Amino acid sequence: SLEDSATERKLIDQLVLRDVDGLLVLPVGRDWQHVRELVQRRLPVVLLDRLLPGISCHCVGVDNYQAAFRATDFLIGCGHRRIACIQRLPHAWINDERVRGYRDAHQAHRIEVDESLLLGEQFGQHNGYLEVKRLLEMKPRPTAIFALSHLVTIEALHALRDHQIAVPDDVSLLGFDDLPYAEFFSQPITVVRQPIAEMARMAVDLLLAQIERSTTAKPMTVQLPCELVQRQSVKLLLAR
Repeated sequence: SLEDSATERKLIDQLVLRDVDGLLVLPVGRDWQHVRELVQRRLPVVLLDRLLPGISCHCVGVDNYQAAFRATDFLIGCGHRRIACIQRLPHAWINDERVRGYRDAHQAHRIEVDESLLLGEQFGQHNGYLEVKRLLEMKPRPTAIFALSHLVTIEALHALRDHQIAVPDDVSLLGFDDLPYAEFFSQPITVVRQPIAEMARMAVDLLLAQIERSTTAKPMTVQLPCELVQRQSVKLLLAR
């Protein structure tokens, strides 16, 4: 659906008209009425990755809040105090959970969040590039960047390279979602790794169970833990 709600609604309607036995949906955007209506049709449905509040069906995802809290806490523990956060789509559920974790980690250390360091207005991959350019114009610059998706991380790296900013010597970088071959980059990136294969297996199992039993089970919400993979993109600063 390319993160477009209108496309998502159209595709779901097409699949329902084809009389599918069930649907595995990774919902996008901020308006979920069409997903709620889909569930009300009593068609077997499992939501994967994005856990939507107020929709009564099986959901499988990760604890985005705890993962973002731990990542931010790690940066603070490394001595960083000016930590920029480049978000995805504001007010989308996943994004807001990650931003909440970022904020609460600051609060836990009694550090006030500088609102000018919380940037990003769209899901697209160029989001990271444009926002890093804005960060580099700040005085003082942030010492670390927390990118809330792999697309943002890639574009952040692109922007830093174009402006000859070294990672982690000039700025540290931590990304949410692992990147293919990230450990082989010239500067391996520290990331929050989601258990994607486990999430997918669990979601498919839940969906097949609904289809085979032809009964409506009590909705289950599963939030799996993420792993913080420490590589070489975060610099240890002296404690302030």
